[in-house]
Amino acid sequence: MIIHFILFLFVASVAVVMTPVARRVSVLVGAVDRPDERKVHRKPMPRLGGLAIVTAFVVPVLLVYLFNPALRIAMGLEGWSMAALLGGGLLIALLGALDDIRGLRARTKFVVQLAVAAGAWALGARIEHLGLPFLGVIDFPAWLGFLVTVLWIAGVINALNLIDGLDGLAAGVAFIVAVTNIALAARGGNQAALFLSSAVAGAVVGFLLFNWNPAIVFMGDTGSMFLGYVLATTAVMTSQKVSTAVAMVVPIIALGVPVLDTLLAMVRRFLERRPLFSPDKGHLHHRLLRLGLTQKRAVLIIYALCIVFAAAAILMTSRNNVETAVALGIVVVVVVGIVRFFGFFNLSAALKRTVGSSRLARAVRRQLPGFYTRAMSECRTAGELWRALVDTARDCGLDAVSWQVVGAGGGDTREQRGLRAHDSGRKLKLHTSVTLGERGYVEMSFRYPARLSRASADDEQALELLADAVAAGIRKLQGEGRLGNAGHPPPSPSPARATEPESGARGGREEDREAPAPAAQERRPGRAEVLDSAWKLARRLAVESGFVEIAWRSHGIKPPDERRQILVEADGGERARLTRSVPIDSLAFLEMSLTYPGRPGRKTPDSFRQSARRIGRRIAEEIRRAR
Repeated sequence: MIIHFILFLFVASVAVVMTPVARRVSVLVGAVDRPDERKVHRKPMPRLGGLAIVTAFVVPVLLVYLFNPALRIAMGLEGWSMAALLGGGLLIALLGALDDIRGLRARTKFVVQLAVAAGAWALGARIEHLGLPFLGVIDFPAWLGFLVTVLWIAGVINALNLIDGLDGLAAGVAFIVAVTNIALAARGGNQAALFLSSAVAGAVVGFLLFNWNPAIVFMGDTGSMFLGYVLATTAVMTSQKVSTAVAMVVPIIALGVPVLDTLLAMVRRFLERRPLFSPDKGHLHHRLLRLGLTQKRAVLIIYALCIVFAAAAILMTSRNNVETAVALGIVVVVVVGIVRFFGFFNLSAALKRTVGSSRLARAVRRQLPGFYTRAMSECRTAGELWRALVDTARDCGLDAVSWQVVGAGGGDTREQRGLRAHDSGRKLKLHTSVTLGERGYVEMSFRYPARLSRASADDEQALELLADAVAAGIRKLQGEGRLGNAGHPPPSPSPARATEPESGARGGREEDREAPAPAAQERRPGRAEVLDSAWKLARRLAVESGFVEIAWRSHGIKPPDERRQILVEADGGERARLTRSVPIDSLAFLEMSLTYPGRPGRKTPDSFRQSARRIGRRIAEEIRRAR
């Protein structure tokens, strides 16, 4: 142990000397991490500090490997596994450095990580069996061992990379994991793993002196990916000398916090239908900050969680079944507590959106542009509009649809059932109303098959979009005087208006009736300018109404217009969304999405519904006025 302690001090000293050098190199090559809406720091920071970690680790290991054969043999630092560790680690560090300097796509990095992990497996760093407490050892066939090894190494690399979001966080977590590996290697008599873990611990401690809050340098992908690779391969080596009853479970538990954070991020993005490699602010450290904690306190809490997982990993190496059961209980309690307390995702609501009735929502959104075009350009009577609605409802898989148009001049009530060939089983029903003006509204009802016990929020939003499109068609018929007794005839022109020329004069004075100047005609805004003006108005109204995010997507225009704006930074609470359609012209409309504080899947409060309708009307008026 004296040799390993000396190694720890030597590596820490090298890291202390090399970190300022790496910081200077970062500035010279332009590897600077600039702040944005996803990051916590507020000023540019050098991010090649990982070069100091790589140098501090590799130099002593190479010195022992090349110039001290006796110590190398005594430590077990020989064979192809060492080549896999050093060679693969340097390749991963090079990949991280290129990403820090130039920036690489996430998919590119992942492919290279898989290739390096496959090379490590070929050189002997392999997971060939999995030992589970109380169940015994499961031997893997060659192909499965290869798959598990590659995914394990690539997974830990990304786990350390993703958790590197606060000052000192990744370095401290790596130190705790390294100390855990030291304890496990000492218990199992694995001198190679003990030597390598001591080197890792020294490297991160020396770097942590410059990375603790307030940090003056970041390790970047160079350091986090290198540490992930070394810890993953060292964990494989450590597990080979631990009791076979818990082989490979122990390193998984030791790396519990970063691995759990990565798995939850993948599940969250899948349930939210976002790319798995897309960045977000939903990681554990982000959620701690949203609870009002400072960076230092958030980091210390994560350290404490890592220590709990480390203690559980060490307990599991005991041959005592009671201690193993206690360790498993600790892990289960901590994992459940993290998921529930920090609210990583509302699982029930997410499942309803993912495997529930979302097929209906997709069908409605697929049919909506065609229905809107038909309603605004082809339908000349209420009967034609109704037939278009029935056809669309049948194509979407609805069982029944009805409307009731209410106004001062009378009403129009229609209903159609049995749209599906086999109308059996439990049904859900959605009622919604859309205003037609100051004196009228349309009440609509949709019935559709029940795939879950409650209605999906996504389905409700899609059907409300369809109701908005129906209301737009009714308003068009109403304005043309084609709705019959359910509508209101267009207002009679006033005497002053009756004599106005079609050129658009607005008054009785001669100068008002003059044609606009050519310069004024040239200043008529185009579609892009009209949408920009409407977007500014929509954002302002959304903020005033208490919405936290707004987005829209155009249908029927080219090129498509898609926008999104976060109005209020996320505070960790739940979010729900509603949608509305906004007409642009007779053949195009905007699908507007508004996010508000609330629980997904619950009924939208009436205040937000009314605000959404008001915003939709104002945007439509702004577009018509500007055009």
